[in-house]
Amino acid sequence: AYTGDPFIVNGSYNLKASGALNEELKGQIRFELKTIEDISSGNYPITTLKLDFGSAEETSSHTVGFIISGKHMARQSLIGTYGVTDNTKGFLNHYNRVFGFADINNLGEQSFFAYGGSINVTDVHDDALHGNLKVNFRDFEGETMQLTGDFIATK
Repeated sequence: AYTGDPFIVNGSYNLKASGALNEELKGQIRFELKTIEDISSGNYPITTLKLDFGSAEETSSHTVGFIISGKHMARQSLIGTYGVTDNTKGFLNHYNRVFGFADINNLGEQSFFAYGGSINVTDVHDDALHGNLKVNFRDFEGETMQLTGDFIATK
């Protein structure tokens, strides 16, 4: 059962940004789950879970996204913690990885990329995915930002 922020409703999130940006980020969140056969890994099915965070009008304009990839990830087995590692060294040939980015208009045109932290999926239903995150981001100039908070993603 979901035990995070009681004010989060289906399809929304509430994140606290600290570091380069110090404010709350809110908006709508969607998830997408896809499975493909990967020939390069011996025809093992590779599953990707995509989380798209869109900004609400009352917060700084932003886009945040995560792609979690892994072998043999079924919907019922998505519950768990996914560690974020430094993505600047490449993503496509690695499985059981989290790729994350954040574009915050107030901070200029530089994108921030996730390099540490975790995403925790706490509950899964057919049309909703509950969880929380604490993820560290860095841009190519070394500026850092941390996002923490709760979400309930819908399809």
